Amino acid sequence: MLLTCPHCETIFRVETADIQTGGRRVRCSVCSHIWEAKRGGANVVTEDADLIQQLKSWRVTAVMIVLVIALVAVLSIYRNTISALSPPMVAVYQSIGLTITPDVTAVDVGRLSATRRRDTIRVLGEVTNNSGWPVHAPDLLVTVTDQLGAILAEKTIRLDAPVIAGDAAMAFTTQITLDDLIEDDVITEIIVVPVLRPVE
Repeated sequence: MLLTCPHCETIFRVETADIQTGGRRVRCSVCSHIWEAKRGGANVVTEDADLIQQLKSWRVTAVMIVLVIALVAVLSIYRNTISALSPPMVAVYQSIGLTITPDVTAVDVGRLSATRRRDTIRVLGEVTNNSGWPVHAPDLLVTVTDQLGAILAEKTIRLDAPVIAGDAAMAFTTQITLDDLIEDDVITEIIVVPVLRPVE
């Protein structure tokens, strides 16, 4: 056990058997102070108790480290959702080198309609967020092809709002000009897909 002199605070290692249950008078070999040392007294610490206290301290530290690592992992893994809930977080993540990308698996493009007048096509539609959480609005790639699949024109558009609420839809409209003038009877197809591009 460890015995501390109450006068000079020198710490001595003594055998547990040397201190009787009722106590014992001891003299400090450094300052010659004499006092009554008792097991469990204020100046007596068993090494087992000291070790247990250290283990408790280490356990608390280890738990804190694990909690911090878990928090960092959650903030990193779910950064797209977190930054969609709180858009100012985009700048925070970017400042530490983490990119934010829209979750294109959570959105569908639908309700497409188009009208063509000579070389200009007007496209309307909506992007639906199928998840219960907000998502960053993805850019959309609008492609016009002929009936054989040849690309007549392409355009990337950005939606009006940066975030689509959970289980909500956002309408869009755009005009696209064909690269070449085609006859009115040529059948065209409109393809709109979300683009996986980092949020700016």
